[in-house]
Amino acid sequence: MEITQHEIKLAKFEEKARQLKTELDYINLIKEEVADYFRLVPDSLSKKSRLRTYVWPRQIAIYFTREFTTFGLLDIARMYGLTNHATALHSIRVVKNDISVDKRKLNQINQIKLNLLQHGIEERNEEGRS
Repeated sequence: MEITQHEIKLAKFEEKARQLKTELDYINLIKEEVADYFRLVPDSLSKKSRLRTYVWPRQIAIYFTREFTTFGLLDIARMYGLTNHATALHSIRVVKNDISVDKRKLNQINQIKLNLLQHGIEERNEEGRS
């Protein structure tokens, strides 16, 4: 039985669609877990508020979205109600810096990551990043 070019293209498309659905599920799970940890509602992570109550949890959610998905910075920024990629990049850098100097924040990140892994999020390798 010979596989046609059309069938190959269709199989690739279906695989990309499955991966996208999985990554979108991951984002919803990340938002839920981060919000639960900080006793917020998931939608509050996409608010444009600059209140500390929302900023640190949003930065953590962006950090994990970058870590567990292949979405680019601009896409991630838009998922969290931000206007450009630089804000998402800044969030990621803030989290990395803060966890290197603040043990309490490192413990928060580790606990949330453990919760995410227990809920089925799979760590991915770096070559999948776009």
